[in-house]
Amino acid sequence: EPADPSSGQPYSSPYNPYSLGQARAPSPQPAETVLTSVGAVASLSCPLPLSPDFRWEKETATLPLTHQQEDTTLILTEITESDAGRYSCFSQGQVSSVDLVIAPPYECTMTEFQCDNLSQCVPIMQECDGEFDCVDG
Repeated sequence: EPADPSSGQPYSSPYNPYSLGQARAPSPQPAETVLTSVGAVASLSCPLPLSPDFRWEKETATLPLTHQQEDTTLILTEITESDAGRYSCFSQGQVSSVDLVIAPPYECTMTEFQCDNLSQCVPIMQECDGEFDCVDG
């Protein structure tokens, strides 16, 4: 087996059953970021397959009391500042993460209305004009 010139030790590979080194877990994918605001509803999607061992966890805390799970999607209602953080889903030995970021509410002017998600202002003339102007509908 080829050796590392700096150490003289054999190279190790997680794919080589005869390797002397330990197999390394694959590097986790970068976390997706979901931007929401206080009082809103956030849906965190997990790309992993639904399986008997599927679960969601929040890093350094328990899941919020208002959470619901629909298949592989975690739904958080009535978002509070304490809901911000990293959420991870686990399935079949794999993990995927989502960072929930709470945006400060926009302050709309007198000529704008605030969308329900509190993170967007739209000119009053566009309110109820038959067009969807807010990202939350």
